[in-house]
Amino acid sequence: MNRPTDRPSRPKRPDPRLYSIGVFALVALVLCVGVILVLGGSRWFRRTAVLETYFDESVQGLDVGSKVKYRGVVLGQVTHIGFTYEKYELENPTSNPKRYVLVEAAVRPERVGIRQTWDEAAREKEIAKGLRIRLASQGLTGTNYLEMDYVDPATNIPLPIDWQPEHFYVPSARSAVTQIFDAAEQTLNKVQRLDLEDTIASLNRLLASLNRTVDAFDAAGLSDRAKSALHHVEAIPFAEIGQEARLLITELRDTNHALQQTIGSSAWVRISQDLQATAARARKLAENPALPALLERADQASRRIDRLLASRESEIGSAVDNLAVVSENLRQLTEVLKRDPSAVLFSRPPTPLRR
Repeated sequence: MNRPTDRPSRPKRPDPRLYSIGVFALVALVLCVGVILVLGGSRWFRRTAVLETYFDESVQGLDVGSKVKYRGVVLGQVTHIGFTYEKYELENPTSNPKRYVLVEAAVRPERVGIRQTWDEAAREKEIAKGLRIRLASQGLTGTNYLEMDYVDPATNIPLPIDWQPEHFYVPSARSAVTQIFDAAEQTLNKVQRLDLEDTIASLNRLLASLNRTVDAFDAAGLSDRAKSALHHVEAIPFAEIGQEARLLITELRDTNHALQQTIGSSAWVRISQDLQATAARARKLAENPALPALLERADQASRRIDRLLASRESEIGSAVDNLAVVSENLRQLTEVLKRDPSAVLFSRPPTPLRR
């Protein structure tokens, strides 16, 4: 029996299941890439900028990747933590470098308020308003983050530097924890400077003096005096005083009523009208333009009378003396008439005057 001739070998067909697995893996890979791009890929294409700040305190709890926030809104994250002398003061190693902590962070410029470029004039303006970066604690976990906010520029003076910052520079402010520790340290220093021994000795002397004062206090005598004062107070006739006060108030009320009636009477009205009329006439007389001239003439007349009296003073004196003699004679004549009225008619004639 003859053997069949050898036929050419046909290539084996690939298993269709392998195609299915490959297509599934490819689709899964595409979906994973799409999800990554949708969820977090947008941050790869964001425009970021670097800002830096310096701290003259411990930054314990701050790590690379810590958030940078402005009033709770995330602006970026920390990218580098080091020292300023490692970057800016290497050229003068013999000098005394400033041992500030250098912190750099990548932030989104549009959230900081910068649209196109970092504007130096705008930065200086915001810093003058009080823009600062400070450490803030995140709960009780011990981790810190950077908080950007506006504070009082007068009490948060920027750290002195003698170099030009490479990136956008925002000064730092002391953290609240550091301020608390500084205040506590100052308080402790003040307490240590207190002379507690002298203070305690003074307090002991004060307590001893108070004890002596209390012991010497005459409580019984004070009680007796208080009782005596109470007896005197009880002896005051408050009822009679109250009755007299009520009577006085009643009399005052009656007097007030009578006074109101008197003021409201027609006589008072007429008096008021007469006074007003008199005041009007006096005002009219005072406003009369002829009054100054009349007063001037009266003054001139009085001056003339004064001059006349001064020139005739001797004659007036003689006339006054004569009047006095005549008055005396008349008085004597009247006395004679009273005593003897017939003496005037039947008396002897007077002695003739010698010539």
